[in-house]
Amino acid sequence: VERRVTMDEPISPELATLLVNHLALHLKQLYEKDSEQAAQVEQEVTQLGQYLGTIVGEAGAAQELVQ
Repeated sequence: VERRVTMDEPISPELATLLVNHLALHLKQLYEKDSEQAAQVEQEVTQLGQYLGTIVGEAGAAQELVQ
């Protein structure tokens, strides 16, 4: 993701959704093992999650306009 952003390459809503879901799964597993470390990781990736969520949200809004 960082490379794509740096290189100004687009991230599709489908990829953004997959990445958010993948990240959420890893965080859930980490919380089950070590909640303190998981909280730290979550804090570090919050901005990335918000960025990807914006891409997903924009696609959803555009889809609603089409319908």
